[in-house]
Amino acid sequence: LYTFAPHAPAPQQQSPLTTKPPLEPVLLVQLTAAQEEAARELTQLFKAGCQEVLVWAVCGAGKTEVAFDVIAAALNAGLRILYTVPRRDVVRELAPRIRAAFGQEKLTELPLPGSELLPGTPILLSTTHQVLRFANAFDLIILDEADAFPYYGSEMLYRGLQRARGRNAMLIYMTATPDVALRKQVSSGKIRAVCIPARHHGYPLAVPVVHRVKAPEWSGMPRDLPDSVREFLGESLKRNAVVLVFVPTVRDVELVGHALAEFGTRYGVAADYLHSAREERAQIVARFRERTVQLLASTTLLERGITVPFTDVAVLYADHRIFDARTLVQMAGRAGRHGSDPVGRVAFFSSTFSSEMQQALSMIVSMNEEAGKRGYLQQL
Repeated sequence: LYTFAPHAPAPQQQSPLTTKPPLEPVLLVQLTAAQEEAARELTQLFKAGCQEVLVWAVCGAGKTEVAFDVIAAALNAGLRILYTVPRRDVVRELAPRIRAAFGQEKLTELPLPGSELLPGTPILLSTTHQVLRFANAFDLIILDEADAFPYYGSEMLYRGLQRARGRNAMLIYMTATPDVALRKQVSSGKIRAVCIPARHHGYPLAVPVVHRVKAPEWSGMPRDLPDSVREFLGESLKRNAVVLVFVPTVRDVELVGHALAEFGTRYGVAADYLHSAREERAQIVARFRERTVQLLASTTLLERGITVPFTDVAVLYADHRIFDARTLVQMAGRAGRHGSDPVGRVAFFSSTFSSEMQQALSMIVSMNEEAGKRGYLQQL
């Protein structure tokens, strides 16, 4: 287990004339009305002693900054905070944002190579695996990407997170796609929910268009894509968008990657494919971000953590059993994340209309409706 260095001695009580004002986060972005309301509600729940809260935010809502007010409230109360995420790359991405908001001296990023003694900083940022090294340690825990691998489905990591909670600690789950278990706990009142139904730019989520593709239409692969897929890709390229093409398996991604390369030659654009076993995957993603690769086939490896302006999304074999509703929503959420192209285009291509596809569409539409009711949406 990790050991904390002692806290600095508490300052002596000062007179009202010399009392320091409470700490407030320094935000690098202006919060939207939806974010401000969520941040205010979350802080009120924390001060009321709420034990567990789900922050249900649409993809691209900016949920990280929403947690900064409640972190500030915990800091002002002299409490210790853990911000944890399943993936190491997200830790690296979040660290400078948290330091900018609260100061270099407030945050320790784990792991610390060769050390079991942690500095007495009040905020720790770590992966969910690092949390296994704590017990009864934190007064506020924020679990971002609560439904992401490798945390999701791991009994070991779940129990580790529960063990790290101090007595009466608040646990905040943050995700765009809560699973059935979390949603049931919200419905039963066991867990409170804070909803952020609109993206930071104030435009609705792209609602996927479903294209029915009969099984024989796939027979031309890898030489030729189905007509509806080619039409979708062509329209995207005409508007100068790049396209993420999701497929369920490694075999499929290689096959579709070759088909995209064949298709791309007609438009003079480059195509590639990506799965976890490709050693050069970081370089492939970089080329996609730079738009030197305009058509990229991928497994669910890229369902999270990628934001590229002017990205359209096509999901092939969308009715495959690997694609549950949460995965479909995450993949669709890669489109329209940037203010320069705030909606984007999303299409599901499948032979049937699965119940998971139906649930995904329902989740997206209901969030758009909720955002509209609250007055968060701009007119297109």
